[in-house]
Amino acid sequence: MIMFLIICGFLFIFINLMLRLIGHLLVDQQHINNKPSQEQDIVDVMMECPTCHVYFPKKHAVAYKGKLFCCSQHASVC
Repeated sequence: MIMFLIICGFLFIFINLMLRLIGHLLVDQQHINNKPSQEQDIVDVMMECPTCHVYFPKKHAVAYKGKLFCCSQHASVC
């Protein structure tokens, strides 16, 4: 009877450890799948205005004579 209880105790501990290990592996896999790629981290390319030398997002650029400016006032100066 004592041997049976010892074996049941070891089985309980073994099953508990295996379930915890599987749980940690699943959580780690979900974390890896939800991690954003480096491409998603880049919001926009920064450009330097040739007039004031301030950096600004390319999506806000004002194009004039083949150059990109931070605003229309700086584009008209050139």
